[in-house]
Amino acid sequence: MTQIQIDYDFSANVIDKQRVCLLADLHNAFTQQGGQGLLLVDPAVFLNSRQDELLPAAILNHQPAAIAIQIKHPRFEPRYSPWLIPLDINRSEDAHMLELSITQALQESDPAELIAGRGRMVCGWLFSSHPVSAIAQHLGMTAVQTLSSVRQIVLRFYDPTVNNALWPLLDTWQRSRLLGPLTDWYLIDGDGQLLHRDNAKSAAMQYTFSLALSPENVQEMTWSGPMNRALRRYRQAHRNQLRRTESEALEIMLALLRRVTERYAFNHIRDLEACALHSLLYHPEIDLHSRIQSLLSGEEGNSTRGYADRTAGLPEKTWLALARECCHPKTSIIPS
Repeated sequence: MTQIQIDYDFSANVIDKQRVCLLADLHNAFTQQGGQGLLLVDPAVFLNSRQDELLPAAILNHQPAAIAIQIKHPRFEPRYSPWLIPLDINRSEDAHMLELSITQALQESDPAELIAGRGRMVCGWLFSSHPVSAIAQHLGMTAVQTLSSVRQIVLRFYDPTVNNALWPLLDTWQRSRLLGPLTDWYLIDGDGQLLHRDNAKSAAMQYTFSLALSPENVQEMTWSGPMNRALRRYRQAHRNQLRRTESEALEIMLALLRRVTERYAFNHIRDLEACALHSLLYHPEIDLHSRIQSLLSGEEGNSTRGYADRTAGLPEKTWLALARECCHPKTSIIPS
């Protein structure tokens, strides 16, 4: 794996510079579509308490009005369905809303904000030659996946943190099915980088919405929460330092969770988050160190406890020594 590091520190100056770059990129994307596109937002983040902020206020006053995406599942509150806002940046008010949405997306990706539970209201910018009503139907229907005659799940793939964690799990066909009639989906990752889901060659209306998810797909999709929480904590700990990119971090965590869940009976979200975080803080294969394997196999201490409890007694100096041993396997002295 070729390691690429990023030094995006979420400071006001860095955000402002990135805002200028992203505005140029997205303005170009809109211009290629005659100025027409869609802003996708999650109103659950602002409906209860943040309606007076700049972007929510602009959304609530926008004409034409936002279109709610109907997600029909008994456990999903319809009031919090995501919204599509048609934008025409040839209109000054819509060009201004594009700027507001970029600023908001960058500010709310700050790990401190996410750890505090503020959430991400800006989900992305979408493009399609089909009517907005058709896009809304596709997104709503695709969000509910039927796994059996008695089980359905909601995929919150419109959330950029979930989208980026799910994307590596899908094959080319599933990705095209997910995007459906969309030609392009732009979103911002947790490091303020613009991502582009390009579906121009395969965009088409669909009349069935199954992604044909395998049991392995479904299991690994449940890891998106623990992985994203671990990633936030890693970013916060390294916000002023060079750190791994989001794509590399997700790849590392996914590989580790696959190994750990295959070998050990760990599936509690607290355990998944802890071992995912350790793979980022210390070493991508920290779970393969003999000391960690001894702890996880139950050779040391109570074998009924989970990963977090079994490793909780290791001080920082021990973790750092274990990480050095992973990098230099011939080193033999590790403090207890």
